[in-house]
Amino acid sequence: MFRTRILAAVGLAAMCLAPVAPAQAEEVKLPGNMVWVSYDVGATAYNSAVSIAATLKNKTGTEVRILPAKSDVARLTPLKDGRAQFATLGTDSIFSQEGVYEFGAPNLGPIPVRYVALSISQGSTGLIVAADADVKSAADLKGKRMAIVKGSPVSRRLNLSYLAFGGLDFDDVEVVEVASLKAGIDAVIDGRADTAISNTNNSDGVRVSSSNRGLTWLVTPHDDKEAWERMWKVSPWLIKHVATIGPDVPEAGLEMATLAYPIFSAVDQTDEELVYNFTKALFTYYDDYKDGYPSNAGFKLDSQRFSNVFVPVHPGAVRYYKEIGFWTPEFEARQQRNLERQTLLAKAWADAKEKAGSGSDEDFVKAWQKIRADALAEAGQDTVFEDW
Repeated sequence: MFRTRILAAVGLAAMCLAPVAPAQAEEVKLPGNMVWVSYDVGATAYNSAVSIAATLKNKTGTEVRILPAKSDVARLTPLKDGRAQFATLGTDSIFSQEGVYEFGAPNLGPIPVRYVALSISQGSTGLIVAADADVKSAADLKGKRMAIVKGSPVSRRLNLSYLAFGGLDFDDVEVVEVASLKAGIDAVIDGRADTAISNTNNSDGVRVSSSNRGLTWLVTPHDDKEAWERMWKVSPWLIKHVATIGPDVPEAGLEMATLAYPIFSAVDQTDEELVYNFTKALFTYYDDYKDGYPSNAGFKLDSQRFSNVFVPVHPGAVRYYKEIGFWTPEFEARQQRNLERQTLLAKAWADAKEKAGSGSDEDFVKAWQKIRADALAEAGQDTVFEDW
């Protein structure tokens, strides 16, 4: 199985770059108006988008209208239909590309998402563990109570990823269903659960740390190759990352697994010249917006770890990264693999639609699951999602 895991190359490429003069304002040519889609009002992705949009208006005069959306489908549909040029996404970019969960419905299907820029902050997505649960490694999660958001594919897959790191699955733990991520933290504090998904860079850790249970963060040692292979089999988009901020995070940092979030994204049909100039603007004006919201700083150039992404990068963005000497052979290898994957998914979807009879939506989804998995496996690509 193909899987490019060369994180060091990204940092090395960044360090070896010849100094690149920031583009002058007149070189950034943005339209007078743009539409972006994001998560609902108050979410990290939304707040980050608002902050960056304000900088672009100040620097270029571009007016940005941001559409908040509560569901994955509501975020991706305006992008797919061309009613929005960009979106700040998370794992919904992957689910939509793959045609899984809501995107596996007969009226939707895989969407050819293209990445533009990633935010990887000093914090990290992670698994909060109550200190009194005595969990020193992922293998110690066996028998523990794990808070999982009911009906959330993201919550289930992240938790399963951490279990896989320790050679476990859901049969090895007690699943505690909760209504939200916040409810999961409440469950840990109240003693109803031992673990919950969070991020080192928010107030959840402070709450757990100051409770009578205490706080630890689950570490995923970066030199444990076999454990990472198990984790990547569940969530191949997770990134090795050293978290350096957050409650009970030591000065030297913690080796963890994180997600890029938010991710500025487009689709394959988004105008290349627009994407090129937008990418240029993000890095030209980085110093002007990086302190506007905590996740903004994560858009720095060396956060663009394209040897690990699971979605292709838009050619307009690739053009910019090549222009400044940042695009590497490792990035290109992964890019071609990801483009091949999207081509396979589109063909498999067309095949599923052609073979669809007069059965129910449920029958179609079951058929699509098999056609999709068979097509990817035959091409040597990871299936990742076999049923949902």
